Formats: sequence, structure tokens, C-alpha cells
Amino acid sequence: MRKKKFPRYFLIKQVSIKKLADKRKKRMAVIDKLQKQESLQAKKSSKQQQSIFTTYEQQIAKLTKQIKMPGVTSMKRQHIFKSDSMEKYDVFVSHATEDKENFINEFVELLQKDFCLKVWYDVIN
Repeated sequence: MRKKKFPRYFLIKQVSIKKLADKRKKRMAVIDKLQKQESLQAKKSSKQQQSIFTTYEQQIAKLTKQIKMPGVTSMKRQHIFKSDSMEKYDVFVSHATEDKENFINEFVELLQKDFCLKVWYDVIN
């Protein structure tokens, strides 16, 4: 029995289709790997941000507790620092721009209203 011979172009086409399929499979594997890495990086970044936020909240609570101590509250409406400048402030708040809307504005309001402190910070919106 004689083997059937296929035309040469049919064999070449079959090989090139297989090569394309292999390349596509490799590309999809790389894409999948990159997506997993991006997902892990996003989770890691989210955990770091949450950790920073928790640390800030703890520091704020600690400072608020210190401010509310009996010796400190008697200093209300008095300037803490003496200066020859025209404007006098009790506190300077230095902050990152991205924290302003989420945290700083509320914090400054708290210092001004609850503790009667004159706060110096940028008020450009």
C-alpha cells in the first residue's frame, strides 16, 4: 500500500499554522503572567496605603489625646510662639497635596475650632 502524498504547500501551511498557534499560546502565557504580577503589585500597594493610613490615624489619636491634657487646654487663645512678623500663627501644617482633600482640611478645621489654634497652611484649592 502506497502512502498518500500531500502537496507541499499544504504541509508548509500546516507547519506555519502550528507555529502561529504556538506563538499565540506563548504570548497569552506572558500576558497572563503580567496580569498576575500587576494584580499582586496592586494588592501590595493597597496594603501599604492602608498601613500608612492606620499609622496616621494612630498618630492623630495620640496627638489629640496630648492636646486634650489639662496643662495644654489652659493655653487656649494664646499664641504659643512669639514673633515680630505681621501674621502670628500657633501651628504650621506641612502636608502632601494628595492628602489635602481627604485629611488636611478636616484636621485644620479641628485645630481651629476645637483647640482655638491659628493654623498656617496653604489654602489654595
